[in-house]
Amino acid sequence: MVGTMGRGACALGAALALSGSAGAQGERRMLALHALEPGQWQLQAIGNARIRPRSLCLGDPAILIQLEHPQANCSQVVVTNQPQSLTVHYVCPLGGFGQTSLRLDTPRVARIETQGIAANAPFSYSVQLRRLGPCGQRNGAPR
Repeated sequence: MVGTMGRGACALGAALALSGSAGAQGERRMLALHALEPGQWQLQAIGNARIRPRSLCLGDPAILIQLEHPQANCSQVVVTNQPQSLTVHYVCPLGGFGQTSLRLDTPRVARIETQGIAANAPFSYSVQLRRLGPCGQRNGAPR
C-alpha cells in the first residue's frame, strides 16, 4: 500500500511541476542550443550500430530536443540551462515522453543523450553531432 501511494504522489508531483512550469519554461532561451551554428549537421550514434548516421539541415536547433518525437506538440521543462549544457524533460499529449541532455563542445560539435518512451517502446541512445557546412552541401555524409 505504501509503495502505491508513493508512486501516485510522485506522479502527481511530476504532473503539477510540468503543468505549473511549462509555460514559464517555454519562454526561457535554451543557451546551449542557440550557440549551435545553423547549417548541415551529421548525427552519428555512439555505441549503437542499429541507429544509422544521418544528416539534417539545422535551422531551428530545438528539434534536437525531441529526436524521437519530432512532430509532437510536447510540454517541455528545462532542467539544466547552461551555456555548455542543457537538459530538457518533455511529455507529449498523445503519449510518450523523454529527457534529452545536450553537451556543447564547440558551436560545431555537440553530444546528445536521450531516453524515454516513443510508440509504446523505450529508447535510449547517445548521438555525436558535427557541423558539415552550409545546408545543401553533402560533404560525403549520409542522409
